Amino acid sequence: MDSHEEKLHQMIEQSKINEAREMAKKKQLELAKLRASQPKDSGSGSGSGGSGGGGMPAGISSSSFQESMSTSAPAVVPEAPWANHSMNDDSGPAPLKPGAPKKGMMLGKKKPGDVFAGMGMGLGGESAPAEEAAGAAAQVMEAPAPVIVNPLSDPVKVDIDEQIKAKLEVEGGLSGEVEVMGDFKVTVLDTSKADLVCFKLAPQDQAFKYKVHPNLNKASHAANTLEVRDATKAYRANMEAPLLKWRLTSASEDYLPITLSCWPSQTAEGTTIVLEYEFTAKDIVLEDIHIVFPCPPSGRPSIVSAEPGEAVYDAGNQQVHWAIGQIDSSEGTSGTLEFTAAADTASLLPYTFTAVRRGQTKCPMEILECYHQERKDALTYHLNKSSTYIFTVGA
Repeated sequence: MDSHEEKLHQMIEQSKINEAREMAKKKQLELAKLRASQPKDSGSGSGSGGSGGGGMPAGISSSSFQESMSTSAPAVVPEAPWANHSMNDDSGPAPLKPGAPKKGMMLGKKKPGDVFAGMGMGLGGESAPAEEAAGAAAQVMEAPAPVIVNPLSDPVKVDIDEQIKAKLEVEGGLSGEVEVMGDFKVTVLDTSKADLVCFKLAPQDQAFKYKVHPNLNKASHAANTLEVRDATKAYRANMEAPLLKWRLTSASEDYLPITLSCWPSQTAEGTTIVLEYEFTAKDIVLEDIHIVFPCPPSGRPSIVSAEPGEAVYDAGNQQVHWAIGQIDSSEGTSGTLEFTAAADTASLLPYTFTAVRRGQTKCPMEILECYHQERKDALTYHLNKSSTYIFTVGA
């Protein structure tokens, strides 16, 4: 199902690009108002610590920064060198283009001792339904406003992303094992402040297998600290660097926050599909849910019902697409999709389920402190953390 996952990824990224353009325009207006409110005889302003926007970095004027915010359209962030999650891949940093970060946790900190800073970017998105239902589906899957990173406030950003993949049986239940894979990536926006940024983490869960980048001190990681092993390996500006990755496999269905039961039945016209989900996790929220069935145009699928969310036939991608904005225990724990198609069951399977959980990962990955490795200066950071569930059903 790599082709379906790729199409979903493309739809999600295009949505975020559009939203980031709008957010950049708003940011430009805010910066213009801030300039207008400052006394004309004031010099290059300086701010206090924390997340406040202090003076402009050397070589960057207020007007040039404002101009760049208004004229630079965000681009999709390229995958990090560890994005394939190979436990033997020790690639170094990859260039980071300005991107459209998804909404995430903002954990800016400043402490009087050792502190670490970071911020991250991830994915959210909306569906690309057929023309006859495009408006309804777009409204359901309207994504949260993206967070625009201001390098004048936070010199570092951290992206903690995790994927939980599994194959499921058509009638429900796990087929094989659940695989959990994660990445901890950092991008330094201001090297004058954070070229040797260092992270103090909460104790690691030893149920997971960890891989540390070769440029980091492995002995320090054993003490739950991420720091470079050699000052000559300092971070370069705007270069996304993967520092840590982890992996776990399990046959336990406890890693699945939802159960999916599909009931296909043959009719004189073809096949009727009834899909029911039951949300079993009580303490999390799933967002940007997409359930996709393959279906050729000759199948002439007809949506009977979809509750909650919206379901459409996407003729361009040849798929029945059920999009749900959010699932949590307060909004009801079950939902049902029913559609018919002039096709056999085999041509409608396997189907895929994807959803995002923001703010948390299965592997405990908490930043306790962030600081400059040599100067011990406290740094502020922006953190984006999320887990993405990717299930293939009936393969």
